[in-house]
Amino acid sequence: ILKIKQTYYFQGGCMINRSLVSAFLFALMPLSAFATNGSALIGTSSKTRALGGTGIAYYAPDSALKNPAQIVGAKGFDFTFAGTYFAPDVSAKSALSGSTSQDSDADVFLIPSIGFNTKITDQLYFALGAFGTGGQGVDYKSSKTSDNLSRIRTSISYMKFAPSLAWDGGDWSIGGAVNVLYGTASIAFNGASDAESTSAADYQGGGSSDDIGVGFSLGASYTFMDMLTVAGFYQSAIDQSYDKVMTGILADFLVSSVTTDELETPTEWGIGFAWDWNNWMFTFDYKNIDWEGSANWSKFGWESQDVFALGIEYVWGAHTFRTGYSMADSPLQTNALTGSAGSTDGNGSESIHFLNTVGFPAIVENHLTFGYGHQFSERFGLDSALVFALEEDATGNQSDGAGGKSTVTSTHSQTSFSIGGNWSF
Repeated sequence: ILKIKQTYYFQGGCMINRSLVSAFLFALMPLSAFATNGSALIGTSSKTRALGGTGIAYYAPDSALKNPAQIVGAKGFDFTFAGTYFAPDVSAKSALSGSTSQDSDADVFLIPSIGFNTKITDQLYFALGAFGTGGQGVDYKSSKTSDNLSRIRTSISYMKFAPSLAWDGGDWSIGGAVNVLYGTASIAFNGASDAESTSAADYQGGGSSDDIGVGFSLGASYTFMDMLTVAGFYQSAIDQSYDKVMTGILADFLVSSVTTDELETPTEWGIGFAWDWNNWMFTFDYKNIDWEGSANWSKFGWESQDVFALGIEYVWGAHTFRTGYSMADSPLQTNALTGSAGSTDGNGSESIHFLNTVGFPAIVENHLTFGYGHQFSERFGLDSALVFALEEDATGNQSDGAGGKSTVTSTHSQTSFSIGGNWSF
């Protein structure tokens, strides 16, 4: 029976006091969910999610994450609190089990975010926030041994604090942020021969581990004739190590190519455009997520992603209407599913394919987004977003337990609803 690793990530932490971080992390624990671009949400605020995940070239409550140069859009002291109801629909079917398909029980999550952007002087701005930025996970503990899914339970989640500074030069701005990542990792799988066993003693894994990593992001923006904004950002990789989790579990997979417990959040960079015309705003973002250059993700066969996103906003009095579209090829392509990932490890190749296909089916590619905002007063407004990740499926290899290969298929779609309150003082 194949065995799957489970990983938790939480990006975050402006304070390195672990008890304080852990307390806040506990409040954000429902983050464990499937994200969209690999293991990252397309946006964390209702505004950016409604606009297809764009946000590099305009001001939004989560500009500290999208592009710190944009926090100069704060009117005064801008405070936001938002939540996302996230509902992934994931199922898996092993060819060894005939036509039996199992639904993942990890199907509803709540993802919070909170932060503020403020002006320190006429030109210097500061922002700080705690954001649930994404994750992924499945829960097949209610399946049977005969379903050949090892009753996998996996999860990846992120929490990030991003203290940011930006300088407003008039038509241009520059900014930077410190990204502190708090992460935990764990795994659970059940290899009991009793098809109905749910005993905790039958569940195995490498235990849980946590770590804190630090990175940075830089951004710049320029506006032409108060209409067209062109902007770019760069976000560094963040290194973390989950003691004995990676190596311990992958040893059970017969995988020898992964020799460390490191799991690095990948480098990202992108460019964006925003065109303001009367009551309309049109946005476009391009972003690259470098999974191929990320420690250990590359050994799982993940490929880098090119993310393209569009957004349209129309303001009519106190009402704002938004829509958008985002697309990116899944990082799980041939190497990760049926190809060379883990090929030097004997059965480890099929183990990595199975892990990617069933444990981490980050396969959604196309997202349709809609949103509505209402400004109740000069000081308070409410934004909402509805995001549909269209259904995708992927088929990967798995061992048949007799030295040969079989296949397993995962299907994945998402529906999510976000709502956020914005206060300006």
